[in-house]
Amino acid sequence: MVAQAGKDNLATLNQMKVSGVDLNSPPVPQEGKSADAIRANLKAVKLPPGFKIELYAVVPDVRHMAVAPSSTNMLFVGPARPVCGL
Repeated sequence: MVAQAGKDNLATLNQMKVSGVDLNSPPVPQEGKSADAIRANLKAVKLPPGFKIELYAVVPDVRHMAVAPSSTNMLFVGPARPVCGL
């Protein structure tokens, strides 16, 4: 049942088209004050033994994340505002 749901979701995602957002927006720096501040905050997170947490990517105004079915290892991060407005 779950495998079929993943296939259905992937089929739906494959039908999506670009919505006119400028895909040539400048890259977001992954180092610097913002990244350092996030890493400092992560040091205060208490986790059970065997778990770890680290900064994966700096993405301004993140609203949500979604992980694709495990065979694709794809992570989608959706900003709250268009990235072309940076």
